[in-house]
Amino acid sequence: MNRFAALFIPTALAMGCVVTTPVDVQFNWSFQAPNGGTSCVDADVQTVTITIDGITKQFVCNDFVSGAGQSGVINGILSGTQTYTVAGFSDQYDINGNYTGQVQSYGGTFTTDLLAGTLDVENISLTPLGTPSNSNIILLWTFNGSTCSQIGSPQVTIQIVDPVSGNVNMPVPCTANGVDGAKITNFAAGSYPFTLSANDGTNGYFASGTLYVNGYSDTAAHIDLGIDSTQAPPPNGPGTVNFEFTFGAGQAGCSAGGVSTVSYFLSDGTGAFVPGSSSSDPCNDPLPPVTITNLSAPGTYYLSARGLSGNTVSYQIVQYQFEVYPGASLTYSVNLPSVSGF
Repeated sequence: MNRFAALFIPTALAMGCVVTTPVDVQFNWSFQAPNGGTSCVDADVQTVTITIDGITKQFVCNDFVSGAGQSGVINGILSGTQTYTVAGFSDQYDINGNYTGQVQSYGGTFTTDLLAGTLDVENISLTPLGTPSNSNIILLWTFNGSTCSQIGSPQVTIQIVDPVSGNVNMPVPCTANGVDGAKITNFAAGSYPFTLSANDGTNGYFASGTLYVNGYSDTAAHIDLGIDSTQAPPPNGPGTVNFEFTFGAGQAGCSAGGVSTVSYFLSDGTGAFVPGSSSSDPCNDPLPPVTITNLSAPGTYYLSARGLSGNTVSYQIVQYQFEVYPGASLTYSVNLPSVSGF
């Protein structure tokens, strides 16, 4: 055994083995179009994953968390030429604001030469994946920590500055489909100043800030409205509802859906017909909202509606539930499903 060792060592030295030295690498990242050169928040990226020399490490991408942000360090990388990949991931939410996981929205592959005995710094710009399209904003709210039912607020007024598709300024039900929140559609990538306001008859509530849309995934924001004593009490009097109708799974308009007539009526919470609520109207593009006024009794109501192609019922919804509040004018988007066989 000793002879083997004595022969082996000189042979290894004679072959000229190269001894590599580990290198620490600091990665500084930014994000290209549509929100080029901007921060994690602007690009709506929550985590960044880097793989180099067989090592994979994930970093929090949050500009407002101490010790996290636009950079991360990986220790012990072998010197020499290294190829590495970087991926930026965005959180995903369903229409109710429930977290459903992450999707890769940015990425890049890079090559570098690492010198032994140094701290290497890599400044990288990540490219968005795919083609950006208009995305949705999901707003979920509380009121000084309380829910809609706890404060009894009938509605929340949403204002969003959108110079591209038009500013949003509308009241919506405080609760829709059991969720305290709303989904606002069709936003191009960019940043959007917003305000939210509500009133429970005693206190006003208010919040403001900026929402960021990356064009690759829906943006979900959990917002707590603080008490705003400057707001006036909510109005009293009869309620008004507006229905925006679309038809079928593609949410088509009148022409695309082949609809010539829309008929509808309301029933109250007991199932009784609401006098004066029924009508049969021509369906022409663009179809204006159907407005029903002077609903004097607040509470739960039901809408039944049909889309007819000539005399054939092509689309139908029965007992779509909605709420009426004193003095409030609320708009509901109602999709009529296709009748089987059409």
